[in-house]
Amino acid sequence: MISGALLLSRNEEWTSVFKKRFARIVMLLLIFDFILMLLNKLVNMKNGVEYELSLSKYVHGFLENKIDWAGAYWYLYSYLGILFLLPLLQRAAKGITKNEIIALLTLHFITSSFFPLININMSKMQLPTFTFCVDFSVPFTYEKAFFYPILGYYLDNRIDIYKVKAKHLCGLIIAGVIGILLSNWCTYNDAILNGQYSQGYVQLFDYLTTIVAFVLIKYVFVVRKPSLNEGIVSKVICFIGSLTLGIYMIDPCLKILLYAKYESYAEPKLPTLIVSVGWIIISMTFGSLITFVLKKIPGIKCII
Repeated sequence: MISGALLLSRNEEWTSVFKKRFARIVMLLLIFDFILMLLNKLVNMKNGVEYELSLSKYVHGFLENKIDWAGAYWYLYSYLGILFLLPLLQRAAKGITKNEIIALLTLHFITSSFFPLININMSKMQLPTFTFCVDFSVPFTYEKAFFYPILGYYLDNRIDIYKVKAKHLCGLIIAGVIGILLSNWCTYNDAILNGQYSQGYVQLFDYLTTIVAFVLIKYVFVVRKPSLNEGIVSKVICFIGSLTLGIYMIDPCLKILLYAKYESYAEPKLPTLIVSVGWIIISMTFGSLITFVLKKIPGIKCII
């Protein structure tokens, strides 16, 4: 959504996109996939386990995102898909209308929220579930890599944030809370049906909670507290923002080296949620420090 807000308002040619953005992301993936393979090899050697380290595995792992611990990089592959069509998306976004956004949201709600809600009840009653024919494909609705940027562009460029009232914000927040509660309800019932908890319904209303966060944060920083865009708060946000790509890329590396020991120590003593939050703090702290140092290196700075 943020990518759409930042990128789709521009006018770029594909050659420019390839040179400035596409090639940079590919290079980043090549570098960190190689680092992950080396770390996997070292850790497995330490544990006395054989681990193949070959050019073939590296190339296939890069193309398929199948290198161990590299699964978190799925977003960069989605982002490459966005970049490949970025000039087309930029032209399409500028012509999108309110009715078209409503149509996309409606179809997304039916396929991503309404059908799962109905189907879990159908499953409880041991009745056939509902789904659309696979040949009925609306990429801007089904594919999140395109749905969210288009929506982000519309929210940022077509919604006048100064016309958003308290009643609108309250309505959005209430809708977001209801969406979260429904996701929890489905997760609970899914566990009853299948005997274990899963993440199958975690994203049931993620588009709704994302819209709420996007609008609420923009409202606070633009309308209610524009002073936050200046001074220490602004500097801290911009500084942390400049490190986020590095934190994201380094996190799987830290997981290989540290997570098993951290989990074995923390999991028996703390609830899983607290363990997860603890890892986020550890990952962001070490990731920030490493990224800050790496960005001092001229060749690395322009990539990460």
